[in-house]
Amino acid sequence: MRTFTKEIWQTDGYSSIYIQRSGQKRDGCGIFYKHNCAELLVEERIEYNDLVNSIQDGSSCGGNQKNMLAKGNDNAESKNGSSLKKGDSGDHGDLNDPYVRLKRDCVGIMTAFRLKGPFDHVVVVATTHLYWDPELADVKLAQAKYLASRLAEFKTQISDKFDCVPSVIVAGDFNSVPGDKVYQYLTSRCPTSAPLVAMH
Repeated sequence: MRTFTKEIWQTDGYSSIYIQRSGQKRDGCGIFYKHNCAELLVEERIEYNDLVNSIQDGSSCGGNQKNMLAKGNDNAESKNGSSLKKGDSGDHGDLNDPYVRLKRDCVGIMTAFRLKGPFDHVVVVATTHLYWDPELADVKLAQAKYLASRLAEFKTQISDKFDCVPSVIVAGDFNSVPGDKVYQYLTSRCPTSAPLVAMH
């Protein structure tokens, strides 16, 4: 299916970047662009499972993930006081364990393009798919903070490497709605003066 779709887009002059998510599921994230309008300069993958390493090495990635998840776990107790567990194959055990809680196999892509023609402007485009479960809102927020942190670093790298001030566009399926914590965080912290953030 992916090859078929790619061939259709190519006939219309588009190129594509695609990454499949970690784990067993076959979905992922993609960016399509017209190669006669934009030149791909750099692409970089985001693996949200890297947040597990941030607990192990004590790094913050936009906040103390272990403390934040522990706080989220207080809200994840069932009415009878037992630990929240998920039984479906997409989850991997006791969600009160922060290592298990963060390992969601979600991904994102960051890219930099140079627009062709009279503008000669560099644009950073990022897309992602954050975790879906409303009961794990703390995990979604941790992923959003990691995205913003990585995007800020990426923008600085592009600025230095290409001696430019790139525009930034952030889009994707954030499994969030206007007013929730993910929306508030991204619209206030993304490294752009006018973020374009698409919510699901």
